[in-house]
Amino acid sequence: MVEIGFVDKVVCKINQLVQIGLVNKVVCKAKMVEIGLADKVAGKVNQMVEIGYADKVVCKANQMVQIGLENRVVCKVNHMVEIGLADKVVWKANQMVQMCLVNKDFYKVKQMVEIGISDKVVCKANQMV
Repeated sequence: MVEIGFVDKVVCKINQLVQIGLVNKVVCKAKMVEIGLADKVAGKVNQMVEIGYADKVVCKANQMVQIGLENRVVCKVNHMVEIGLADKVVWKANQMVQMCLVNKDFYKVKQMVEIGISDKVVCKANQMV
């Protein structure tokens, strides 16, 4: 029930982010969920639950949305939902890789590159892989 609940919140949050306007990469990401790729989102959320990040991520995202955001900040909210807190992306990526070097973690690093995180973080991710 907990895992399903987090999935529902993430999907709902993505829909809300679309409504208030996002950059193309984020909109594309949200549309992927709408056309039936929700299983991948569920997998990532389940992983976050397992390592103890999901509660803080969902809470932070909810708080930021409630106070109103510009598009640039909304992108950071999306990053938070996808892989962790926006201002600690590198640290959380390191944690994920250190805890379990399996394909799912490498998949998360690949996702970081795809959703357009800053060049500095992408470089870090490439080094980890």
